[in-house]
Amino acid sequence: MPTSPANHSPEPVRDAPNRYSFHSRMSVRLADEPPAPPKRRIDPRWVLMAVMLVGLVEGSYFFWAGRSALAAAPIFRADESCKAPSLVSSRTVSGRACRLEAAVVVSATYSSAGGRRSYRLITMSAEGTRDYTALAGNGSIALWRRAHPTERVVLQRFVAPGYYLTGKITAIADSAGSVMTRYHPDSGTHYEAMYAAVGFLIFACILALLLL
Repeated sequence: MPTSPANHSPEPVRDAPNRYSFHSRMSVRLADEPPAPPKRRIDPRWVLMAVMLVGLVEGSYFFWAGRSALAAAPIFRADESCKAPSLVSSRTVSGRACRLEAAVVVSATYSSAGGRRSYRLITMSAEGTRDYTALAGNGSIALWRRAHPTERVVLQRFVAPGYYLTGKITAIADSAGSVMTRYHPDSGTHYEAMYAAVGFLIFACILALLLL
């Protein structure tokens, strides 16, 4: 039976959703939030002061290293244990200033800088010490070419305490002869004075900039 229009109650009219209400609330909330603090920038003066400190430390260290190497040279030359080594024994031989150590070659490498090559040997001593040694003087290239992994060599290490050269390898010998390393007092390849001058120059230049 059809329902009469008089008995039919109309459905309540629902409010249409406000499409802008959500965005309005978001805008209000975003406006209430405090602004982000500005990013802190490092003062360039602090960077310059850090570099200046590095230059001062480098210059001071290598200035001491150069003076120490000069002081160790007479001790090195006067001690019989610091004479040119030879491949005579696999056991460790110690003297007052130098010590001979048996070792094996791990690899032979080189690096290039300013059109010049620096030849290095990586060795492992019987005690398990790994050394990266730059060769110098006559015969260094020939020994570098002869060196092969696991080949037996003899290392001459400066052991007099209290010097910059202490613990450094000063010569290497194989079955064909011996060569000096960069740390040998007579190698003519001591760059400590140059490194010290560079460090002090960096310090002086940055100090002048800060004082301007």
